[in-house]
Parts: sequence; C-alpha cells; structure tokens
Amino acid sequence: MTFDRFLNILQAASGLRKLTLDDCQFRSASSGEKPQKRSPVYLRKLVSLDITTSDSFRLPEILWMLRAPKATSVNIQVLSSSPYNSIFGLLPEDPTTCLPLLAKATVAELYVREGTCEIIATHGSRSVRLALLHLGSSLEKYLERGMADMTRIFSAAPVTRIVIAGNHDTTSLIDWALLFESSPLLEELVVAGSGQRVEEMWEGLGYAQPPGGQAADICCPRLRSVTIIGNEDIGAIDATAKLFDAMLTALTHRQERGCKLGELVLDLRHWGLPHAECYGRYYENLSKVVDHVTYSDSDADADNH
Repeated sequence: MTFDRFLNILQAASGLRKLTLDDCQFRSASSGEKPQKRSPVYLRKLVSLDITTSDSFRLPEILWMLRAPKATSVNIQVLSSSPYNSIFGLLPEDPTTCLPLLAKATVAELYVREGTCEIIATHGSRSVRLALLHLGSSLEKYLERGMADMTRIFSAAPVTRIVIAGNHDTTSLIDWALLFESSPLLEELVVAGSGQRVEEMWEGLGYAQPPGGQAADICCPRLRSVTIIGNEDIGAIDATAKLFDAMLTALTHRQERGCKLGELVLDLRHWGLPHAECYGRYYENLSKVVDHVTYSDSDADADNH
C-alpha cells in the first residue's frame, strides 16, 4: 500500500477513535509518478494515537499528515534509532502544528534509562509521549540531547513542572541555563538519576538570563520547589561539597532577590561526605535560605527539617 492510499483510507474513516500503526512500511509511488500534494487528514474523533516505527525518515511526514485535535493520548516510538538521532530531529519542522498539546503542556518530563529516551508532555488529562527505543548501553549523551530537545519543543509552552531523570555526567551549565530560560513559568523542578555533575543545574539556574536580560532580575522567579533524588532504584547522586556549595550559592542569591525557595527535598548518597558534616556545614545554612528542607540519607537515618 502506498502512503497516499493509506491517507485516503483514513480520510474515509471519519468516526475513527483509536489508531495504532505498528512499524508500517509504505511503498513509494509508481516509477515516474509524481507524489500527490494534499492537505493533512483530520481525525476529529480520534482519542488515542499510537505509532511505533523503525522508519525514522518517514515519521515526520506521517505526523505532519495526521491531525487529531481531540486526542487525549499520543504515543510515538522510534525503534532501532541511529545514535545521532534526537527526538526533536524526528519531528516535523513545526511540531506544535501536528501535536498542538506540545504548545499547551504544563508538565514536561525527560527520562533516559534502560535503552530508552523519552519526553512526555502533559496538559490536564491529555499527554504526548515521544520515545527513542533500543538505544543500547551508551546513554550518556542522550540526557544532554534530550534537554536540548525539551528546550526547543516547549519553548512556547506554559510549563510549570519539569522532571529530568538520567545520568547527569554530561549535562552542562549551558544545557541547564537554556532550559531555564525557556521555562519562565517554572514552579517545580525534579532532578533524578545518577551522575557527578548535578551542581551544574544550580550553577545554570544562576547563570540563566531572565526575559529582557536585566541584571537585577532572576530566571524562573516562580520556582518554589526543587527535589533531587539519587537512590539505588535509578542510580546514585552523591552528596558532595561541590554540590552543596553550588546549591547554597544559588538559593542565597534567590533569597536576596525576593525569590526564596519554598521547599527543597534531597535524597542523596552520602559517600565521601560524612552525614555529620552535611548537617553541620550545609543543612542548617540551607534552612536559612529555604522555607522547608527535607533530606534523607541512603546510608544512615536522618531527621527531617
């Protein structure tokens, strides 16, 4: 079946509510036949759209030609992706035209784990999941690449909650700064996984330029809650002096400018920095610049403050 014939079938199925495409392969048009120019197919009653494909070159065309304005669940998976692929690179030139929820999302999530890189956009009860599968064991660069994808995908969305989970060994201050600059309405941030460069997140928060670039302002002025999770289920984030120094600097800077953080939740592994030193040197100081600090120790019991 040619792709054009497939679209004709969909166009005739005006009452379709669920569509699943499982690694569909479409034949090219007959030799010498020019591809037909046509308008996108609107599936106005479609609620659920699931696409799984190994044809990364065809995916942008499929997404561009299918419009489901009322869909509450969109799940798109690309199998056997090239190591050079990114989620944004597999989308049409203007992703929000075919997936309008991307421009409305209030929650943006990025997960890189178990051979998968996925971005999830949520607005109310509606969601879009975009995933690269079968990535193998070399996932280090995918978190960095995924953050760049998020920055571009959600640049116009009113995102208030961001979740980033994966190995943070390759993410940089610039990666975080660009993400924060594209999320001016951010209220809640969750960072999970593993890696030794989570302090880059705090440095990026202070480095990011607010709209207008005025020195007296700060980026993400509505940010009220930050959670850092590094436990044995998804990896480990060590409590290090470098991490705490960056954290304290950023939060002190925000408090001095009238944007004191409301809640800081830490679940870190205290290897290399004794728990007593963490409490005596850092937790008490953090409590002065954050309304409520909650921490747990993976190696020993700790009180909550």
